[in-house]
Amino acid sequence: MPYLTHIKSLSDSWASLRYLADFMDGGTTSLRWKFLRRKPKELEERSQRTKVTLLQMSQGQSTKTEFNSPNNLEKGLADFLESIIKEALLRLFVKDLSRQIIELLGSKFDINPMLFRKHIDDYSWYNTRDPWTVAPSLIAAMNHRNWFPIRNVRLRYFASSATFENTTQEASFFNVLRRPDNNHKY
Repeated sequence: MPYLTHIKSLSDSWASLRYLADFMDGGTTSLRWKFLRRKPKELEERSQRTKVTLLQMSQGQSTKTEFNSPNNLEKGLADFLESIIKEALLRLFVKDLSRQIIELLGSKFDINPMLFRKHIDDYSWYNTRDPWTVAPSLIAAMNHRNWFPIRNVRLRYFASSATFENTTQEASFFNVLRRPDNNHKY
């Protein structure tokens, strides 16, 4: 896994990348490791999980391709890069990050590891003393990169406690950290 090796080598200088390296090693956020330690099959499934949609747009037309395995994604990206058209725009929509998705996309497109690092949790507020904390980017720094983080909309308003429990259970199936907040308004 050359991209993971690259991230680990960078994490000595960039402490915030250590969290991304741990995410790739463990297959999910480290907050879930204690619950999944006794479930090696689920950990392996999480590390291989692939739910990616490739959307190609060219001259007013678009084609959509779904990938549900790392092998299919790797082949699909290779095919796309071989037949790339200069004016084609590539849009990849990733439902959930996994070790394989980060490895394939990072190594194939030489992606800045901070893009993945910014997408593996949904915290808006951190304790600045935590070693994995990433300080918010300054506007001047953001102007020099070709990506931006898209935040998960925090789920807050639920009609009943059962709806909240179902949402919490569904959120636990993501590798990245998603935390619904209960408003207790029902």
